[in-house]
Amino acid sequence: SNKLAQGQKVVHPYIGVRMTTLTPELAQENNNDPNSVFLLPEINGVLVVQVMPDTPAADAGMRRGDIIVQIDGTPVTNATQLQRLVENSGVNKVLEIKVRRGKQTTSVFVRTDALKNPT
Repeated sequence: SNKLAQGQKVVHPYIGVRMTTLTPELAQENNNDPNSVFLLPEINGVLVVQVMPDTPAADAGMRRGDIIVQIDGTPVTNATQLQRLVENSGVNKVLEIKVRRGKQTTSVFVRTDALKNPT
């Protein structure tokens, strides 16, 4: 993109979660482990491993263990795809994120923010 050539700051939208791709196989493996912290539904999606404090995801009430299955109506099956959808959405955009939480599916509205430069 031309932005780099002009010396403009490239802005990366983010929501503030650490995540991993979930598959039915991985869920089953987790559920068969007696030391698992929680049982996971055996579905394809993106498991929220950690919600960083003071981030858009935290403000929106996302929780560790949520499984993201959709962003703005687009089904999400892996972490790379989710990252790309967030990146492409732009900054300060409200995303409707459908999460599976236990047996419920719920919508969380997250406003993307610009990623501060990691120090």
